[in-house]
Amino acid sequence: MSFIYNNYFIFVLILSALFVFFALKQESKFFNWVSDHWFYKRNFRSKLSSIFIMLGIALLAFSLLDLRGAQSSRQDQVSEQKTILLIDNSLSMQAEDVRPNRIGKAVFLARHFVKNAVGHRISVILFSDNTKRIVPFTADQDLLDARISGVEERKAIGGGTSLMKAIDEAVQYLRVVGNGSGNIVLYTDVEDSDDELREVSGDINLAIVGIGTKKGAKIPLKNRFGRGSGFKKKDGKAVTSKLDKKNLEKIQKLSKYSKSWLATSYSLPTQEILGFFDQSDKFKSVTDTVSTRPVLSQYLMIPAVLLLIIGYLLNMTNPYLVISAMFFLSINLKAQNDMGQGKNLIDEKKQKEQKEIEVKQEKYLEKWKKSGINEDEKLDLAQLYMRSDNNDKARSIYEENLKGIKESNKEDYFNWATTDLKDKKFRDALDKLNTVNEYLKDKDGPQYEALKEKVRENTLLALKKAKQDQKKKKNNSGKGDEKQEPSQGQGDDPKQSNSGKDPKDQKENKGKSKDKMKDLPTVLKQLVDEDNNMQKKYMDTKTGDRKGRSRRDW
Repeated sequence: MSFIYNNYFIFVLILSALFVFFALKQESKFFNWVSDHWFYKRNFRSKLSSIFIMLGIALLAFSLLDLRGAQSSRQDQVSEQKTILLIDNSLSMQAEDVRPNRIGKAVFLARHFVKNAVGHRISVILFSDNTKRIVPFTADQDLLDARISGVEERKAIGGGTSLMKAIDEAVQYLRVVGNGSGNIVLYTDVEDSDDELREVSGDINLAIVGIGTKKGAKIPLKNRFGRGSGFKKKDGKAVTSKLDKKNLEKIQKLSKYSKSWLATSYSLPTQEILGFFDQSDKFKSVTDTVSTRPVLSQYLMIPAVLLLIIGYLLNMTNPYLVISAMFFLSINLKAQNDMGQGKNLIDEKKQKEQKEIEVKQEKYLEKWKKSGINEDEKLDLAQLYMRSDNNDKARSIYEENLKGIKESNKEDYFNWATTDLKDKKFRDALDKLNTVNEYLKDKDGPQYEALKEKVRENTLLALKKAKQDQKKKKNNSGKGDEKQEPSQGQGDDPKQSNSGKDPKDQKENKGKSKDKMKDLPTVLKQLVDEDNNMQKKYMDTKTGDRKGRSRRDW
C-alpha cells in the first residue's frame, strides 16, 4: 500500500511539471511573436512571475485530490469501549434556536466527540420515524468524520421522533457485537417521543445531549432545492419546537447509569461525556493495532498559494508596492490568527469558569452532607447557583438565611433580588431592591457607590420589564375589544378610545392606576418619575410616531 501511495505522489508531481513546461512553452511562443512584431522584450521579473503562477496553479489543482501518506500501524493499549452515537434527524432538528441549527450543532458535537474519543469503537445511527445505521463499529476516525459530516447535507431530515425504538435498536446492536455493555450518546432536541419510554439494560451508559432552548423556535421547511419554503404549521399556526426539561428527565431515567447535558450555541460537553464513560469499571484496556494515514494535501496547497501570491506581486511594476502588499498581507494573517486565538480563549474561559462553579458547588454539597456548613458558606453556595442559572435552589437558600438586611449580607440581599429578576418575579425583585436602596440611602463611601449604581440599574430594568409584561397582557386581553371598536361608531378619534365607557368608569380606572402607584415604595416612585421624564423628552424630540405605535405590525 505504501508503494502505491508513494508512486501516486510522484505521478502527481510529474503531471504538475509537465503542465508547467507546456504552459511556459506556449507563453514563450506568444512573447516571441510580440517581440518580432512590436519589438517588446520581456524582462527577467516577468518570466519569473509566469513560472511562479504556473507552478502555483498546478500545485493548487492537484492539492484538491485526496492525497494521503503511507499507512502506519502501531500496537497500543486502548479501551474496549463500544460507543453508539444516536443522532436525531427528525424535522424539529431544523429549528434555528441554536447556531447554526439543531442538526448542525448535533453534527458538530458528534464530530468533536469522534476526534477526542481515543480507543472507542464507534457506530453512528440516525433516527426519526425509522432508524438507519450509517457506520458500523469502527476505530477509523476519518471514516466516521466523513460520514457524520454528510448528515447535515442529507435530504432525509424529517419525520417524527421514535426515540425508544432507536435506543432499543442500539442496545440490540451492542448485544450482537459484544456482551451487551457499552455507551450510547444521544443527540436530540428532547421533543415528545412517539412511543412509550421504558428502562433499558443496566450495562448501558447513557449520555443525553439536549440540543435547543426553552424558548424554542419555529421549524423551517425546505424545498427539494434546499431553499426555505415557510414554516411547519399545525391547525393553520406555525409550530414552535421547544426543549422540554421534564422530558429530558424522563429519558435520563431509562438507564441506571445516565447523565444529561444541555447544548447551547457555544457549549461543548465532549470531555465531560468522556469522563462520565471512563468512570465505569465495565471496560478493560486491551492491546490493539491503531492504523493512521496522514493527509498530504496541505504540502501542496500551502506552497501553491505562496507561489501564486509571489507571482502576482512580481508582475506589479512598482517594487515598493510589492513590498507594501507583502507587509500588509503578513500583518493581516497575523491579526486573523490572533483574533481566532482570542475567540477560542473567550470560549475556553467561559467553559473553565462554568467548570470551576460546578466544582465549588459539589464541594459545598459534600461538606453539607458530611458535617454541615455555616451561613456564609450557604450564601456562597446560593451565589454559585445564581451564576449557573439554578435560580430555584438559590432562592430557597436566600429565603432560609436572609431574615433581614445588614452590613455583612447587603451583597447577598442584592443577589437575592437579582435571582427574582432573572426569574421574572419583578414585584419581589423590586421589593428587595427597595430594601437594599433604603439601607444604602444614608451610607457614604466608595465601597457603597458601586452597589448603589447596580441597585439603580436593576431597579430600572425590573420596572421596564414589568411594564412590558403588563402591556403584553393588556394587549392580549384587549384583542376582543379592538375588533368591536368600528361597530361603535367611534371612528379614529383618540378622545373616544374608551369605547363608550361612562365617566364614572373612567374615574374608577384612574383611581385604580393611582392605587397601584401608591403600592410602590417612595424610592421606586422617584425612579419611575425620572424614567418617565426621560421617556417624555425622548418622545418629544421625535416626529411623534412613537406615541401612536400601540399595536404590533408583524
